[in-house]
Amino acid sequence: MSSPGLPGVVISVLNDAVSLKKILPSLTEFFDEIVVVDNHSDDDCREICQKFAVKHIFPKSQQRLARGQCWNEGASQIQSDTVLFLHVDTVISKKAVEHLKSTWSENLWDYSCFKIQFDENSIKFRILEWFSNFRSRSLKIIYGDQGFCIRKQVFDAIGGFPNEYLLEDLKINRFLRRYRFCFINFPIFPSTRKFHQVGFFRYLFLMNQVLLLNFFGIETKRIYQIYYSNPR
Repeated sequence: MSSPGLPGVVISVLNDAVSLKKILPSLTEFFDEIVVVDNHSDDDCREICQKFAVKHIFPKSQQRLARGQCWNEGASQIQSDTVLFLHVDTVISKKAVEHLKSTWSENLWDYSCFKIQFDENSIKFRILEWFSNFRSRSLKIIYGDQGFCIRKQVFDAIGGFPNEYLLEDLKINRFLRRYRFCFINFPIFPSTRKFHQVGFFRYLFLMNQVLLLNFFGIETKRIYQIYYSNPR
């Protein structure tokens, strides 16, 4: 179980050995309880986890699960009172962890997220940051790369993440409106890898295409296929 004031961490991976190898040394220093949900990776994720004090689990299904299901599998293994869902390529510093611990030690909140900051000296990333932080601070709409932390009792009460292939982070927000939210005004650093691989504006277009298809009721499994059919 994690130290008082610190959540258990859940990371979902699918062929993310490179990112996992980078993030685990610091995470195992910061947190006592870490669960890595491996959605049937073909790379070295298992071997990397074996070198660290983390719990590595495979979903019971023989087939790859929807992302929402992966997060729920991980949360079910957490013993701590709170759960931090963290993307495998998001960098979190020791100071950010201290802010997280201080926030949750007050016992005033049901869920929280961090401010995000891209490690890029570019006006387009600064603008994207501003909109993302405004959305979460003012509208309480949180995406997964913001370090979503939630009281486990609340998470269980709302039924966890919807079993969606994409946008599970967006869709859980609708169930949290009556709960107490804290925006932690200290940054964590989401990866810009996909922006560089796909192209900044093309990737923005792709993300908005995903939102539009969801708005018109297209099932997320189909949206997932469209999203990952684009070259990376």
